Amino acid sequence: MHQLVVLYSTPADPDHFRDHYVTNHFLLVMNMPGLLAWRYGFDVAAAKGEAPYFAVFEGDFADAAAMAAARVSPQGRRVAADVADHVTGGAVVIHHPVRDGSGRGRTVRSGTPSVGRCGRVRPSAERRSWLPIR
Repeated sequence: MHQLVVLYSTPADPDHFRDHYVTNHFLLVMNMPGLLAWRYGFDVAAAKGEAPYFAVFEGDFADAAAMAAARVSPQGRRVAADVADHVTGGAVVIHHPVRDGSGRGRTVRSGTPSVGRCGRVRPSAERRSWLPIR
């Protein structure tokens, strides 16, 4: 899996950005060949201080070659051309191979978690079994 990430800085007109992104830009994005999954969000928040970005997009492709082909396709070129209509604050475009962290393929012990005195449980360091809270 390969992921394309676009980090949008705060635009001059946030309302125009949201409206154009949802009603125009994203419709173009959804037509990109090879796009397996997508996510986007507005009003990005930082854990501390002010967030450096206003919006984020994530698109998943089978591999880097599929992503590259999508970006140079006619649909991908239309997406790139549309950016000038709403991205006034700038954007950072990055991509990377994705490592699956879902736990698929790992051995997981079955059974019911052990319950402590207060009825609470916590995962062990290996996160494969549950230990009572003491």
